[in-house]
Amino acid sequence: MISRRTLFLTPLALVPPRAAAQAAQAVRLPLAIHGNTTLAAGYRRSMEGWAKAGITHVELVAEHVDEFLKTDSIAAARRVLTDNGLTPVSVDSRVNMFWEPHPDNAKSLDNDTRFIPGDGISPLNAMIRKVVDTGYRGALSVELFLARLRQGDPYEAAREIRQKAEPVMRAAGVL
Repeated sequence: MISRRTLFLTPLALVPPRAAAQAAQAVRLPLAIHGNTTLAAGYRRSMEGWAKAGITHVELVAEHVDEFLKTDSIAAARRVLTDNGLTPVSVDSRVNMFWEPHPDNAKSLDNDTRFIPGDGISPLNAMIRKVVDTGYRGALSVELFLARLRQGDPYEAAREIRQKAEPVMRAAGVL
């Protein structure tokens, strides 16, 4: 018969190997920026500014790409990404008959209620860990509608986002 002491101490003996195995399988997630964050700057300027700030993953939006394609080609749009070492993690593709705008779209986009990760009060470390625990291995994307970022310089916006978001990601163990 197993003793009560052995029964209760056995799980404790297993903790170090389990912790070591988890550390060996550390998850690393890239930081991405969504095109809406610096929408006014346009496609090329946003991509170049973000890359200059060290961002490597991007979420493309139709407004940026559509405007770019009025004067250039799809091949040129791809070159902007590859020349800047950028990897798209998702692309906004709206087909008019399938896309229904939010009834308060203008109001929802014109707000200052989303903060740069690290500036707000949400428990992001715990939230990020829960997402990773589900098996997610994609990019952590920042999409903001702050007027000062949307109208500002993409490099400065990306630099500030990276400077504030990366410590949060490090604390969550994903960077």
